[in-house]
Amino acid sequence: EKSKEFYLTDESEFTLQYDVAMSELKIPIHQNFNTDLLTDELMQEHFVDAEKAKAINSIKEIEKDVYHPVMVKSTDTSDSNPQDFEDCYKIKINLHFREHDPDNDWLAGPESYWNGVKRDDKGEVVMPLSIDETFNPIYNKANSLYKGVSGQSDLLYYLGFGVNDIRYQKNKLKKSFVRLMFYDSMNPADQNMLAYATVFIDSGRAFMTYVKNINRTDYRTKDKSGLTGARPDREPTGKDKDGKTVKPEISVDNVEDYRISSQFVIKGREHSDACSEGFYLYLWRDNFLGSYPQDIYMKVEFNHAGYGRTIPFMLPYWDKVKDKEHGNKGGIKLYKEILEEFSDDTKVYGIRKYLRYSYIRWKYRYDKKNERRIYYLDPETYGDNVKHKDDDTSGNYFTDNTIIFNLYEAKIGNPEISL
Repeated sequence: EKSKEFYLTDESEFTLQYDVAMSELKIPIHQNFNTDLLTDELMQEHFVDAEKAKAINSIKEIEKDVYHPVMVKSTDTSDSNPQDFEDCYKIKINLHFREHDPDNDWLAGPESYWNGVKRDDKGEVVMPLSIDETFNPIYNKANSLYKGVSGQSDLLYYLGFGVNDIRYQKNKLKKSFVRLMFYDSMNPADQNMLAYATVFIDSGRAFMTYVKNINRTDYRTKDKSGLTGARPDREPTGKDKDGKTVKPEISVDNVEDYRISSQFVIKGREHSDACSEGFYLYLWRDNFLGSYPQDIYMKVEFNHAGYGRTIPFMLPYWDKVKDKEHGNKGGIKLYKEILEEFSDDTKVYGIRKYLRYSYIRWKYRYDKKNERRIYYLDPETYGDNVKHKDDDTSGNYFTDNTIIFNLYEAKIGNPEISL
């Protein structure tokens, strides 16, 4: 057949039909606005970075900074005259133990005071001021060889150590140590330990003292049976039984060379045998805030390897706010002031005071003047006692580039009457 052609004419008729779409595809039209950069920044900061932090462990700075111990010379913090410090070359820790019962796991009874301290006939707490006191014949004169210091005897005898422990360097002596623990808070519930140091008893020095002074004739014995030779239960007097001065003479500066005591001496890392860290403080770099002083709290405990006991120690001080009877001037308490408080049953230390005294407050910061990191005792807490000076009347030495602590084994009074 012939193909038929279709032509549109004016007379052609059409019918238009359409269906509703089953689905829609939206095609966005992108528009660039000036606020896009801000939107991207907010997205990156508040969403992307936050999600990355959740998925990837954060990077911690594991480097540690070394802090040097110093003593405060001035507290003027102006820019023209910045706070000045004196170098510290040595830290001495005198631990004053309470009377312990060696036959009862070396426990201290609730009525026991520090060695050499008793109640007299009137019931008052006293300490002997002479070697002639009958209840402690090995006690030395508090106002001569120990002027300014507490005068409390801390001989190894009081810790349960004898001559054989020193002579044969027994482990119960060599492995007894003091632990210094540094925290960021005094609250045991949420504190973090920032650093710690272990200082062992220097048994070698005790043996050397024993050998060097074995024939010296100026020692006060416990039983008054003789005056010959250094022992862990004898104090040097400087004079023989006839009252003659024994050479070399003993002074407050060298008395520890003639005593077999529990004094702990911490020096720099290069000169310290008993502590690998020396007196330096090592803190994580993340804690460093530059010249802004931060608080750090030190707790001191003695660990006795012979009896397996841990003994906490405290540093009582006058609170500038709470101790109004002391004139709100602060300061570390003298030994006689501690005894006066315990002679009055209404003033003995309760658990709250003990917790406050058991932490020693330091400050650590960056010293811009000498370009080093330092730590020092807080003068706001302890007053003038922690400033470098040329006398020793405070009961704690801060002279001759040496810090000397007199720490006392914790004694808590009756909780019903103590503060």
